[in-house]
Amino acid sequence: MDTFGIHDITPLRGIELGHGLEIERRFLVDGRGSKPWRNVSSLSKITQFYLDVDSFEIDSLQLFYNSIPIVQLSETESKLMGKDKISSARLRFIDDKIILSFKGKKDYDSVMEFEWELSQIPDGVNL
Repeated sequence: MDTFGIHDITPLRGIELGHGLEIERRFLVDGRGSKPWRNVSSLSKITQFYLDVDSFEIDSLQLFYNSIPIVQLSETESKLMGKDKISSARLRFIDDKIILSFKGKKDYDSVMEFEWELSQIPDGVNL
């Protein structure tokens, strides 16, 4: 399976790091007046599924789901990830893209986030 590592996809999201650091920001949106977010030139269909974190393993710079290899990891990704450091795993479909995301455990207002664009739904994943 072809995958695009975090180094390939994060610049598309405006992140220039080798891994993502998400800083939680929450805003109250007042939807009573104008709604500029509705005036866009294109829309994307987004569907997402959360996966069981306990079904993932890391071995020899490879990420496995139910013992099936799905993503080759960089050394940095391998060092920063681990079952004790991951809080959620998500498979997101954005139009024709498939993105596997891992979020780390919250540390104050920031969270480590890892993403890989996949060329197909990983074997062993039942949606």
